[in-house]
Amino acid sequence: MVLRRTIPTVVLIVDRSGSMNDHFEGDRSRWEVLYQALMGRPDGLVTSLQSLVRFGLVLYTGSDGSETCPILDFVDPALDNRAAMDAVYGSARPLEDTPTGDAIDAVLARYADIIGDPDRTEPFIFVLATDGEPDRCEQLDPNPTPEAQAEAVSAVQRAYERGVPTYLIDVGNGVGPAHKQDVANAGAGVGPGDPPAPYWTVTDDRGLRDALRSIV
Repeated sequence: MVLRRTIPTVVLIVDRSGSMNDHFEGDRSRWEVLYQALMGRPDGLVTSLQSLVRFGLVLYTGSDGSETCPILDFVDPALDNRAAMDAVYGSARPLEDTPTGDAIDAVLARYADIIGDPDRTEPFIFVLATDGEPDRCEQLDPNPTPEAQAEAVSAVQRAYERGVPTYLIDVGNGVGPAHKQDVANAGAGVGPGDPPAPYWTVTDDRGLRDALRSIV
């Protein structure tokens, strides 16, 4: 028997809303701490595992003043992808809104051929890192609304139905517990009577790094 190492594809879907500028730990923002946990040298998640995991990146936001929604920055998954990811992530800054469901649907559409390949044998997963309740392109404000929450959960369900689980990290404890559980359950395909799926709520750098590593 020949053993072959499995190389997962992990797409990091990162909330680029304005609240990511909020205080997180010390004098650093949520945005800065998440960036360092992923991209920092020598022990950021992507930095340390890029030769073992095909990492991809999606930064998402929305803005009332933009004709485009969601606003997305993509770095397609690949091995040894830190430099390409940092070229996008390192210069990006938080903007305004959080159209989570729209963003997930756009990611699914971009990678439809890979995800739907009947010969695909290696895991393809989403890690959603967000710090607030979702809104949606049809109504960026007010935030949150039941429609926006339902849209986000439905998008995560669609991903799971296509073989892509989603793991949720709440960066800063800004997402309501009921919505977090709904997203986590949708991302794991939890049905009635099943134990609830895990999600991660982090309020400091160490907790964020531990959450990322436990998922990947």
